[in-house]
Amino acid sequence: MGWSQALVRAVWRALSKEVKELVGTDQYGNKYYYIPAYKNWRGQIIREKRIVEAVNKSEVDYEVGNIPTEWEAWIRKTRKTPPTMEVRIHKDNIQRACVYNAVFLNWEFLLLGIQEAS
Repeated sequence: MGWSQALVRAVWRALSKEVKELVGTDQYGNKYYYIPAYKNWRGQIIREKRIVEAVNKSEVDYEVGNIPTEWEAWIRKTRKTPPTMEVRIHKDNIQRACVYNAVFLNWEFLLLGIQEAS
């Protein structure tokens, strides 16, 4: 984004009634904002918005997985409340248990394969 576009956006936000409320951040440093519904200067009702300011500002630098699934669900409005730290910890624990079980099963299959070959 060029400096002129950033200037126009800053002036627009200053003149409009749009208020960004920081809802949270993720482990990658992305910031998530909630903008409540409001009326603009023409009397039109602007719907609520949920936006993310990514660490990588360029769309070219975006890779799948840069935004955690919990936050993506909140952005897409499939989740009503933003994820809490407890949700993140719970997801990490489930992921660790899944990796542990996969490694354990892999060793079991390797041992069974060696025993059957003998």
